Amino acid sequence: MVKGLCEELDLVHVVDPLKEEPVHGAIRYFRLHGRTGYRYLHTDEDLQLLKSFCRPEGMTYVLFNNFFMAEDASRFLDLIQP
Repeated sequence: MVKGLCEELDLVHVVDPLKEEPVHGAIRYFRLHGRTGYRYLHTDEDLQLLKSFCRPEGMTYVLFNNFFMAEDASRFLDLIQP
């Protein structure tokens, strides 16, 4: 149902890729609240897995929306920058 609606309206399916896979969209938009809620600090393994969901071609947006969002975002940037 979600996939069909996203395809019909050309919507980006926004997900937390650590919980479910996106079903549609040339652009990837990930919104992470934390595996167990807003007070979750993402592990290094989480960030490595998140990196694997980011496509080298196309655009990927990542929004950390948790208590440790600044720290998680900074660590993720360090991981993905050359």
